[in-house]
Amino acid sequence: MAAEPEHEIEPPAGGDPPEGIGVWQDLDTLRALMHPLRMRAYVEAVKHPVSAKELSALLDVPLQRMSYHVRLLAEAGLLTVVRKTPRRGAIETHYRAVATLEIDDEALTSSPELLKLWTRMVLALLNEDAEHAVDRGEGLESEIFLARAHFRVGAEGVRRLRQEVLDFYDRLAVLEPELRAEPGEDAQGFNIALMTHPGARGGGRNSPLVHQLGTDRLTIPED
Repeated sequence: MAAEPEHEIEPPAGGDPPEGIGVWQDLDTLRALMHPLRMRAYVEAVKHPVSAKELSALLDVPLQRMSYHVRLLAEAGLLTVVRKTPRRGAIETHYRAVATLEIDDEALTSSPELLKLWTRMVLALLNEDAEHAVDRGEGLESEIFLARAHFRVGAEGVRRLRQEVLDFYDRLAVLEPELRAEPGEDAQGFNIALMTHPGARGGGRNSPLVHQLGTDRLTIPED
């Protein structure tokens, strides 16, 4: 039997999602993104229309699990349907994000609860990203650098350390378009995560954990 012709039941919504500065000031709305997989799905839906099936393949998770999280986002009002396409007896639904992930700095700093929730969400996303890479064995043929440094400093020391990190981030922002590669066999993802935070816990010496290029072992360099 010939396959059913593909056609859109609903026309796709035009235009990109608006800025989300107002959307993310609502704590209940923000809580819907707290799961890292939902955050990843939402980020993709900001870029372009996506379906649960496409997200399942892109994010390397079972379709049933991905469909569950997409449904939660839609029920929270964070995803809107842009088209439905018949595919072999089923309907593939494509969604688009209702707003970008921009958030107002003034709103963050004026609401401790909002700032705490937003920070936890970003940390969960970073953690899930790293765990996913480790589970897939990524990095075994390239260099991994993981380091934590603890300082005991005064106000001037805090200022200088923060500025060092910001300056490094500015350099990365310049390098990204310069080094960007087109999709292909030689192109690969390379992630850098930066974070500074106050805290009294030292946790031992400040040695980085390095996976040496061309070896199959993890080493802790001597101070």
